[in-house]
Amino acid sequence: KKETNIDIDANSSGRVMELPRFSGRDPVYFLDLRLKDEAGRILSDNFYWLSAQNDIMDYPATKWFVTPIKEFADFRGLESLPQIKLKAEWNFEAIGRESKVHVSLTNPSEAVAFFVEAKLQKERSGDLVLPVYWEDNYITLLPGETRTLTASFRPEDLSGQNPVGVVSGWNVERQSSVNLK
Repeated sequence: KKETNIDIDANSSGRVMELPRFSGRDPVYFLDLRLKDEAGRILSDNFYWLSAQNDIMDYPATKWFVTPIKEFADFRGLESLPQIKLKAEWNFEAIGRESKVHVSLTNPSEAVAFFVEAKLQKERSGDLVLPVYWEDNYITLLPGETRTLTASFRPEDLSGQNPVGVVSGWNVERQSSVNLK
């Protein structure tokens, strides 16, 4: 963990810190970047998975639209992440012609819950409710972390069915929550 205070103008860039070179026994590393204001409110958060072995590019074979890769980064370590069962609490809210669903996701484990997806399905058909506008999705939860995701949709897009909330992820046990109404 490293924190750095910066003073930077809006719409500008600057070097904040340099990442150490990853090496050692672990082939995959995670990087959690959070930009906060003076009051500690998160302005931006980004999560990356990095390999100790970088892609090796074939620059002499570059075409104007692509540079081929000779050797790919090693992300096989993601396959050994332990399975996790998240705690998920769903709340449904009707606001005029729009409906919102809030799902609070908690990672109770000691491992990263990687690439978590929340979605809404129709109860009887299992079809996705579309369109749904998530404020965020495909998130990663650190051990003990809780995040709430919100989605909006129109009730008529349910085709007379009840919505079902579904949570899954790379190493996250799939779970459904019925009767959101």
